[in-house]
Amino acid sequence: MNSKSRSPRRIYFLFAFTCFVAFTLMLVQVPDWLASFWPDWMALILVYWALYTPSRVGPITGFVVGTMLEVLFAKTFGVLSLGMAALAFMVNLSHLQLRVTSRWQQVFLVVLFVAIFKLVNLWLEGMVDGAKITASDWYSLLGNFLIWPFVNIALDELRRAFRIR
Repeated sequence: MNSKSRSPRRIYFLFAFTCFVAFTLMLVQVPDWLASFWPDWMALILVYWALYTPSRVGPITGFVVGTMLEVLFAKTFGVLSLGMAALAFMVNLSHLQLRVTSRWQQVFLVVLFVAIFKLVNLWLEGMVDGAKITASDWYSLLGNFLIWPFVNIALDELRRAFRIR
């Protein structure tokens, strides 16, 4: 069996593993002062894989991951799914432009995409559940801004170790 036929299995295994880690990090109990700044781990993982493997991770994958998040957090069906699918779609559309930027330029664009994702989610939650948008809903963008370079470097190393292009 050549390495090309095993490559999709590696991608799916590594994607599933990183999603599991992201789900775990989303369930970690953190102090109240840190909870508002806690990054959107699943969104960052989805952005990374949609950026570097756009033919394998896209809106359908985002929808499935969003549905799993809705089940995990007992949210209204479709809200997170639509947001994750839109996030993956936006990253897939601009993956060529994002890949040629430096890590520090990428940080701003990734945070912009995650901000659009949060805006879509908050808007849909407001329509469905009557939730209000507050300033504390946006604090996690700072956490995403600070953690993205480390997530990017760690997942790049995992991709190299598994020989995924």
